[in-house]
Amino acid sequence: MCFTFLYNSKPMDAIFTFKSFQIVFLNSSGSPVDFAPPDVSNDSVVEKVCRVVRQAKEDCTRWTSCCKAADNCCQRQLALGDVTRVTENEAGGGKAEQLACPRTWDGFSCWDDPTAGSMVTKSCPGYIEHSSDSGFATKSCRENGTWYTNPESSQEWTDYTTCVQLDHFEALFWVSVVCNIFSLVLLLPACFIFLYFRSLRHQHRIKLHLCLFSSYVFTSGVMLLWESLVVSDRLYRDTNDTIMHQNSVGCRFLFAVTRYAWTTNFLWMWLEGFHLFRLMVQAFAVPRSLVGFYIGGFSSPLVPVLIYAIIRASIPDLNTRCWVHNAGEIEWIIYVPILFCIAGNVFFLGKILWVMLNQLQSHPNEPSSYRRAVKAAAILIPLFGLQALLVMIRPSTSSFAFEVISRIVSSTQGAAVAVGFCYLNGEVLSVVKNVLPHSLRSRVLLRSDQRSTVSTQFTTDAVSRSGNGQGSQTSRACLGGSNETNASFRGQHGAGYIPLSTMSDENKDKVNEEVKLGNGAL
Repeated sequence: MCFTFLYNSKPMDAIFTFKSFQIVFLNSSGSPVDFAPPDVSNDSVVEKVCRVVRQAKEDCTRWTSCCKAADNCCQRQLALGDVTRVTENEAGGGKAEQLACPRTWDGFSCWDDPTAGSMVTKSCPGYIEHSSDSGFATKSCRENGTWYTNPESSQEWTDYTTCVQLDHFEALFWVSVVCNIFSLVLLLPACFIFLYFRSLRHQHRIKLHLCLFSSYVFTSGVMLLWESLVVSDRLYRDTNDTIMHQNSVGCRFLFAVTRYAWTTNFLWMWLEGFHLFRLMVQAFAVPRSLVGFYIGGFSSPLVPVLIYAIIRASIPDLNTRCWVHNAGEIEWIIYVPILFCIAGNVFFLGKILWVMLNQLQSHPNEPSSYRRAVKAAAILIPLFGLQALLVMIRPSTSSFAFEVISRIVSSTQGAAVAVGFCYLNGEVLSVVKNVLPHSLRSRVLLRSDQRSTVSTQFTTDAVSRSGNGQGSQTSRACLGGSNETNASFRGQHGAGYIPLSTMSDENKDKVNEEVKLGNGAL
């Protein structure tokens, strides 16, 4: 029964006959050559059926899942036994048997015996092609104790129309496309700014930001390719003619690239967190080279992705439909490294906030440590990718709204980081204003003075101040102190260091009194 309902419209070398309750296997001319009962507990039968299903480029796990669900339904309903419902007879004062619809398996779902005149709902089963987790199947039990029948076919009918909501799939497609384009529009100019200005591109933190931004650009570009080539093709063409159904090597390769891009994104978020954490605990141990970061950030994700691709390609039941269907436990090969990155960044963020709340010395002109911690958290959460925690755990019956929010969060993360660490960054705006016309400089400078961004240099300076008493020298270096101090600090931090301020000596003491957490830039 599952075979017919799942693959009824697919040309296959097998058919299911209700009369004999057998799956009949056909040769190339359409003549029967073999038959077998649809017994999923029999490995030889499963192999025969799955061989035919794979030849038609279909997913055999859908059939086995459906058959197991049908068997569980039968066993459970038999175990319930006969149940007689009684109701109060208002006319005679006695009791009368209450009508109920019979228990049934309709080919997709298991339905018990509800009271006559009621409507029953169930979550859509996952083995229906393109089934939506947010949809519900409904079945109506009429007043006379019989299931509702379709007027055209006069057969029992269950409403599965909400299980495959193409308008929802189309809406999600456009949400993903628009959000990824929006991210690219913000990320590409940000990368250009970081590369164009020498004073920016030689700083370690800017180099790391540039690598993170590049991973976002790559991810958004790959996702746009996937959405435009595979998803849109599936939405607007017949199933048998789609790229997904043909399951070409190029389509599977593109899916693997999306997994690589996703993993690379989270690894660079972790590297950002690790770099900032190291500056917090060892203020003067700034690495002279970031080659290890570059190699690890872009090559390490290849390891889990290659393992994932090799295993999936070697399992026939999983090597179908461009790998879009969940591979079960194999997906953890990709999930585990990402979860480690997120867990690491949660630790880094907690440590940074702890230092800000407990170890930084207060200043009369600075905001309270709690306000500084809130500012730091607001800025570091998107940098560390921790907003993904909001949509990472998918509910068993997720709604359409959840799917939309999930797409927006995952597709606009690059845009959020670009805005916070480039377009609203005081240091970046100060550099950019120097190439603008004089009439625009005052406006940009005013905006840059009003930004509240976390300063890596100020943070490590404050930690040193609270920990070893070297804060005065470091503070002067960060704020553009004497030439000797600046030269010494440049020597410790390597090429690419620039002071945050180059103002005259008479104004330095005043600035040192007014410096706040947000005056620098990550």
